[in-house]
Amino acid sequence: MTFQLPFMTTLEEDADFSLYDSLNAVDRLFAREKVIAEVCEGSRDPSDLLDLFSDQGMDTDAYLEEVEENVNYLLVYPSVALGL
Repeated sequence: MTFQLPFMTTLEEDADFSLYDSLNAVDRLFAREKVIAEVCEGSRDPSDLLDLFSDQGMDTDAYLEEVEENVNYLLVYPSVALGL
């Protein structure tokens, strides 16, 4: 799980979401996290993840920038990655 940390995404939230919208957002989050885990394990190609993000209307460039920032943070503060 720690290895996946910099790659994880967050739940979309909107005050105007209906229950149906919220459940769909949770489904999309679980789908992303499943593919992220598979990419980290090496059983999926990273392009599959970017394709999924595109299909879900997410900005892949913004995601990659966020991952880069997360990795840089963990390199500077490794105790966060180790849970210390």
